[in-house]
Amino acid sequence: MNEILKFRTSFGGFHRGDVAEYIERTAQKHNEALKQLRQALDAAEEKAAEAEKERDSIKAILQRLEDAYEEAKATLTEE
Repeated sequence: MNEILKFRTSFGGFHRGDVAEYIERTAQKHNEALKQLRQALDAAEEKAAEAEKERDSIKAILQRLEDAYEEAKATLTEE
């Protein structure tokens, strides 16, 4: 980002080719950064979906343990 840009001057302003090249180069950098951010977002969303599946699995296991505990407690109370 610490690029020092030197546009050649021409009569009445800057050299059109230099400006067009700068804009094109800047657009390419932007598109590449955007592509990388989208890939990172996709990866994060995938990890979040996996974590949600694991959370649901853990909840189901905990519920089975609670049910087993209540069943064992009821059995012991009957005896």
